[in-house]
Amino acid sequence: MLFWRSTCSKNRDKNGVYKLKKLQIGGIKQWILVRGKNRDNPILLFLHGGPGSAQIAVSRAYFSKLEEKFIVVNWDQRGAGLSYSKDIPKNTMTVENFSNDTKELIEYLLNTYNKKKIFLVGHSWGSALGILVTSKYPQLIQAYVGIGQIGDMQENERLAYKYVNEYAHKTNNNKAIKQLQEIGKPPYNDLISYMRIRSKWTGRFKGTFYKLDVKQLVLKLLISSEYTIVDIYKLIKGSTYSIETMLEEVSNLNLLNLVPELSVPVYFLLGKHDYTVPYEAAEKYFDKLIAPFKEIVWFDNSAHCLPFEEPLKFQKIIIDKLTDIKY
Repeated sequence: MLFWRSTCSKNRDKNGVYKLKKLQIGGIKQWILVRGKNRDNPILLFLHGGPGSAQIAVSRAYFSKLEEKFIVVNWDQRGAGLSYSKDIPKNTMTVENFSNDTKELIEYLLNTYNKKKIFLVGHSWGSALGILVTSKYPQLIQAYVGIGQIGDMQENERLAYKYVNEYAHKTNNNKAIKQLQEIGKPPYNDLISYMRIRSKWTGRFKGTFYKLDVKQLVLKLLISSEYTIVDIYKLIKGSTYSIETMLEEVSNLNLLNLVPELSVPVYFLLGKHDYTVPYEAAEKYFDKLIAPFKEIVWFDNSAHCLPFEEPLKFQKIIIDKLTDIKY
């Protein structure tokens, strides 16, 4: 962690690109990290989870092999990480505005790097955004990859609660049992309070990270050259702000109804132990989704955060599946 920002990498490759850049997107300042060894390669744009779980600070540590085959773009979305500002109006934190932001960013990248389409990768909340953007603007997307893919958010919560409640009883965790009894089964009026409790126990019961010690991820964040000390504070503030302003709208998304069909190739990458966005719900959406080509790839040693739990396998799958697709 530094007192100034740096991409921590000079352009060693003659045709490479290494940029940490501030853009005006949707009328506000937003940041992207662009890294790749060859600007002639296709663009791979990541949509992070949350809302508010920005990943610019840790992306370089986990996606370096992807940079050999793609121009890898990580984006701290509106209100998240480097793109957080207390001056962002709450009423602009909507799914529609995020969709518009994504389209604007994609068009900027296509124009800047002289491409016709991109590969779009969405994780968790980013997977809902990715599906919506791919449905609305298929002419911009070569293929879509969903990680911890959201389908029906209400179904997600029913399954997540069932998992933590059963795990608590199986392990005789009286504290968890008590707190889960107090909030009861979903749906809820006080979503934020509920999510704090359910998410806490999902994490402790290995439904978010299965084997990875989250301290390793925090260490990568702390030593990141892309974030300063102040940016760490913005990451925390942005996460809270994003959840408070967007949780209600996001919690009511049902992509099975909103997007029953896509016109591009689709890959779902799912952790076998995921109960943050339960894998059963993602598999149900996959089964119902109509697409010209679709495939599930399972990660047996991961929960919700498979790019960080099995980074080598994750990168190999992305490379193997996408580099054969004509762009």
